[in-house]
Amino acid sequence: MKICKYCGSELPDNVIKCKHCGEYIDEEDKKSQKNQSLSLNDGLLKLWNNNNNSILNNILILLAIYLIPVNIILLLISVVNMFNDDSAVRATVYSVQALTNVLGIVLCVLILILCELKNKKIMEEK
Repeated sequence: MKICKYCGSELPDNVIKCKHCGEYIDEEDKKSQKNQSLSLNDGLLKLWNNNNNSILNNILILLAIYLIPVNIILLLISVVNMFNDDSAVRATVYSVQALTNVLGIVLCVLILILCELKNKKIMEEK
């Protein structure tokens, strides 16, 4: 068994990267990786996969819980305005706003589902 220098997790002998923090176990692998630039997605994925980072989970959950009712209220306002306005152009604008609010609600629900799955995975590993 190997122990990760960065997070202290126990790992099998044949691993190259830690599955918990994403850091390389051997210095040679780490040096070769430093020569390649990390993309934003890699950094976000590393941050998401860090099991010790429950703060990010909590922020995403709170943000999603806050944005769902806001989007629902804005959706209702858009729908009411869409049906009460005689102008076809403004009705189209309201319908686009309503669609944007629906997409916002769906995105918030997906964030909540992903955070819950991540929390469930963390609890199963402990």
